[in-house]
Amino acid sequence: MMSTLERLCHDTDSQLRDLESRLSQYEQVGEDFVMNLEADIQDVSGKITATLQRLDILVDKEPFSRRQNSKLRVDQIRYDFQHLKSALRQLQTRRAQRLQEENQRRELLATDFSKLPNGGHTAIQIQDSELRHHSLMKNVNKSVDNLLDNGMEILNNLRVQGSSLKNIKSRVLDIGTKLGLSTTVMKMIERRGVQDQYFLYAGIVVSLLIMFALYWYFV
Repeated sequence: MMSTLERLCHDTDSQLRDLESRLSQYEQVGEDFVMNLEADIQDVSGKITATLQRLDILVDKEPFSRRQNSKLRVDQIRYDFQHLKSALRQLQTRRAQRLQEENQRRELLATDFSKLPNGGHTAIQIQDSELRHHSLMKNVNKSVDNLLDNGMEILNNLRVQGSSLKNIKSRVLDIGTKLGLSTTVMKMIERRGVQDQYFLYAGIVVSLLIMFALYWYFV
């Protein structure tokens, strides 16, 4: 024979399914029936709340061997109920937002623009928008010019460094010749000079790529 707790759990499960079914109708129902639907939802929710209170009392009266399982079942019912109540709040919020947007749209369509001040002419701040756009483009062009100037300065510095490296290489080779350095050492110096040139050219290429990317992004 089914106990009172089991019967109430079974009835509450049925009420939860009923509540879920009503929530699925909430967004489709028209404004003429939404109040009745909300009243039905509140009625079912009130019954579930009262049943959960009774279930809490009955769980405490359960034998120790069954109390834990009964408590888990009641907690699951309470969790499902809270989830449905949260879904109801979200549905109500979305419905209120949709109604507000529809009212604003109707008010806009019903507005008689001929009765507005200044003879019904809507003041559109095109000139201010053009001025802001012009100011923005001017600032962008100034930033690009600054970037180009900095890039040219970097290239000049790299060119000067390249000339300095060539002069240093020549002096090192002359000193090496005078000191009678071995051929291996001289070749190592030459290879280092070639590597320095590669680094120089790589730096120039990277700088040009960065300048081009910045120019493309801002312009």
